[in-house]
Amino acid sequence: MPPPAMTRHRSPARCRSAAKLGRLARRAVFAMGRVGASYSNTSGDYAIAFSTAPRDQPLIPDGEINPLFAAVMDAVEEALLNSLFTAATTTGVGGHTSHAVPHGTVIRRLAAAGRLPAQA
Repeated sequence: MPPPAMTRHRSPARCRSAAKLGRLARRAVFAMGRVGASYSNTSGDYAIAFSTAPRDQPLIPDGEINPLFAAVMDAVEEALLNSLFTAATTTGVGGHTSHAVPHGTVIRRLAAAGRLPAQA
């Protein structure tokens, strides 16, 4: 018999909760596409979702989950862009160098393409 931590006692509510977390995690991968992820063979794109809510807290009804989907996509998109714009040039194993994103160039190109809001 497996130890107590390994036993599988699943109530329908807990399974629905896992399904909802999976749906939220998939939205994170969609957000990667919004910032240009290529999803190539070796890209390793994945997301993990977990809950810190107390077990006795009621689940969010399916009809009210859309704001969470939007929040996940916005948060992941912002995190990815922040990581790009705060990264420094680094040199790693074998002398391979990854260069920092040139902020000025990106801003100029975005402005030229009309993708930045008008400056007040």
